Amino acid sequence: MQVFQILRRLTGLSLLMIAACASSATAQPAEFPDEDPAWPRTEFTIPDSTTGTKGFNTQPARKEDWPFFAALRGTREGIVTYDCGGTAISSEWILTAAHCVEGASANASGRWERPGSGELQIVLGAKDLTTVTSANVYNAVDVRIAPSFTRGGENKVPVNDVALVRLDRPWNGPIVRLSASSASDVDRFFGPAYFAGFGKTDMRQQKPEAYASAEGPFAAYTSILGNAMIPTRSPDACSNDYEVEAYNSASMICAGYDTGIIDSCQGDSGGPLIARDFAGRVYQIGIVSFGESCGVRGKPAVYTRVSGFKDFVMSVVPDAAFVDAKPEKTVYMTKAGLENLIRTLKPADGKIGIRINDGASTFRSGERVRIFVDPSIKGRLWVFDLDPAGTVSCLFPCNAGEVETALVEPGQSVVLPPGGVSISVSPPTVPGKSTLAAFVLPERMALIGDTLPDLSRTKGPIRTVWQSYSDILVFEVRDAMSDAAPSDPYANTGMGLVTYSVSE
Repeated sequence: MQVFQILRRLTGLSLLMIAACASSATAQPAEFPDEDPAWPRTEFTIPDSTTGTKGFNTQPARKEDWPFFAALRGTREGIVTYDCGGTAISSEWILTAAHCVEGASANASGRWERPGSGELQIVLGAKDLTTVTSANVYNAVDVRIAPSFTRGGENKVPVNDVALVRLDRPWNGPIVRLSASSASDVDRFFGPAYFAGFGKTDMRQQKPEAYASAEGPFAAYTSILGNAMIPTRSPDACSNDYEVEAYNSASMICAGYDTGIIDSCQGDSGGPLIARDFAGRVYQIGIVSFGESCGVRGKPAVYTRVSGFKDFVMSVVPDAAFVDAKPEKTVYMTKAGLENLIRTLKPADGKIGIRINDGASTFRSGERVRIFVDPSIKGRLWVFDLDPAGTVSCLFPCNAGEVETALVEPGQSVVLPPGGVSISVSPPTVPGKSTLAAFVLPERMALIGDTLPDLSRTKGPIRTVWQSYSDILVFEVRDAMSDAAPSDPYANTGMGLVTYSVSE
């Protein structure tokens, strides 16, 4: 027998878990027509009566974030036009989508060009395209498309959609690490992922907008790099629940909110889908590939699975940094987000029983406790702790293994921590009462958190810099609640709260 001691810092208390475990044995044309075969998404007409802007809720990227992002551009009708994204994976090579460079070939000068858009150029080191100068611009001197790239399904969507573009001179800035295997890919537990791009923010944009930089006029859907957080979906859900066209779990990841409230779109193609490891360092798991329009309910976007093309990438770029990363927690929550969720589900309070030990609410430092949760409805269980300082910690499920056991049935009793683990409590840093909050939400509800974290670190320690997603979190919860009968809108949700204190 082996004894493992795990120190987990939680809001309101520190938990010392001691578990006894057995030893283990072990190139699009100028007008972007709807049916353009080189354009991966399908456009739908929006009625004139539609009010407001159909946005995809990306936020302007922070200056420090996405330091490895590349923007691809060409020339259409005499105007420089940005149409795809990519990432720097070495000093010489850019990773992008094959459909972004489909049909590309070398011209007489040795530079590569695409049908209908002239010479292919890459812009690095710019989050605002109006600030681009010649120092940011690189020419393409080689293009390698994955030999297995093809088109499939009724709509001829891109399959095995990955390509590499070589720069005409070295890039001296940061490069992105790449996921080496499915074990690093967060879609096996609908983990959080993040995308960025200069793509559409309004489905009524018929063509890129006109802008100007020191170089001269140019066209793009937006001049400011946008980014967002979305939940990945499991391969089973992509194939069966969402019926993604031509889906292959070995080469594709699908990701997005059920409501479509946040989504990548035209112009984002080729750009990165990244995840964060346990230390907050980013690594790329996907490449924006295709989708059924943008922001459509129940139609997550599809991303090329980077780990599925490790051999191809390494054959061209031997120094590409593939990593076996340990993904970050499944969910991050702020005090504002948790309190917003509690307010939203207040009518469902009491549908989940939650207690510490035999129901006591005061404890002394060093006392050992267990948490008991008794749901009265079916769904996915989530438990959080809020301390007097306003810090929230995930109690369950907090990693990929726990997500798989978080589905509960009415009357099922859940003990936390599981597996015979015991807990020793200690006082919070700020005096006062802490709150345990337990929720049961519909299985399709992807609770990945209410914050967009720091996305600048490819190595080194984490810096916590958040942007709020609290309103989107509540929007998704209310949408999931719509599955219930109108007579009982809280039938498929439940909540339980308990307060406690720890003294010296």
